[in-house]
Amino acid sequence: MKHGRVLTWDASLQTLKPPRGVVVLMGPVDSGKSTWVRQYCALYPDADLGLVSGDLGQCLFGAPGLISYAPWDPRQPDIEQYLPVKCVFVGATHPTGRLLQTVDAIGRVVRYARHQHGTVLVDTDGLIDDVVGREYKWALLMNLRPCTVVLLTAAGTEHPWAALLAPWADVELFVVEPHGRVRPKPPSERAQRRHQMFQRWFSDVQRIHVPIDPYLISDCTGLGALVTPPEWDTMHHALGDFLVYAERTPRKVWVLTREALPPVAYHRLREALPQYQVQVHPLPQWRHRLIGDVRPDGYASGMGRIVGWSAWPPMLEIEGRFQASPGPLWVIGPATFPEVSG
Repeated sequence: MKHGRVLTWDASLQTLKPPRGVVVLMGPVDSGKSTWVRQYCALYPDADLGLVSGDLGQCLFGAPGLISYAPWDPRQPDIEQYLPVKCVFVGATHPTGRLLQTVDAIGRVVRYARHQHGTVLVDTDGLIDDVVGREYKWALLMNLRPCTVVLLTAAGTEHPWAALLAPWADVELFVVEPHGRVRPKPPSERAQRRHQMFQRWFSDVQRIHVPIDPYLISDCTGLGALVTPPEWDTMHHALGDFLVYAERTPRKVWVLTREALPPVAYHRLREALPQYQVQVHPLPQWRHRLIGDVRPDGYASGMGRIVGWSAWPPMLEIEGRFQASPGPLWVIGPATFPEVSG
């Protein structure tokens, strides 16, 4: 590590001239990471800066659930209004449960931005303090290999990152003291901003239909093969019109149903397929779930939410914002809009 200087907020903005490389903003929740990025961009309007929103919940721009890149444009200083030029869909509003996917998504977007700009600023989330947070951020730093880390502290807190980064001789660490105007926000205020960013994203939408088939991927499919015609007949005999779609692996059957199954129908299905572990997912549970596409290069064309479906042919109706030609694969995330509390 080159040094771990402790600087005031204003001194950090003045001291860190735009370097050639990746600058990672780290700090606990509400330590002012997004504010620092905005002020830094305003201070260096002519710098060749690429911005990466790496906070799934409190995104710098774009929408919650996306990892996004956009170039800094001094003619449009309101960064919140930016639309992603490149993005990767994660579909969650917090990295917990999606840690590896989030690390991979941020790395993919940063690598793209690095080819476009001399300096890339990466705004990250506040998962940093506990064991999980430290392991997650360490994996992220190992993936990004930044030239500079800006660590924003909260009042009365210390972080072990100076020691953790000590073996990296080529990483410059700036420890920034708390800003007097940065204040902790209650969860309700963070939820309100998340809702506003969702609303902005879904204010200009298109509707598309996606077939439910083995190329649709989600957080709950087994990603197996289509069931055989005899297996389909067996399931249809047990479920009747409840049955929409089914996949199987050697040990598991994944069934999509028109609505929640009555207990008698579920037991009928279990008895008809005793050799399988049976998982049943009613389509109404997917209402308003976030969904994004995956292009062959690994990026997404945008993000939407599930607003409807048809049983035959099995199709999902999606409302969202997408660029032309969405990718062939689709991922259903755990988050919803509107968000479900509790």
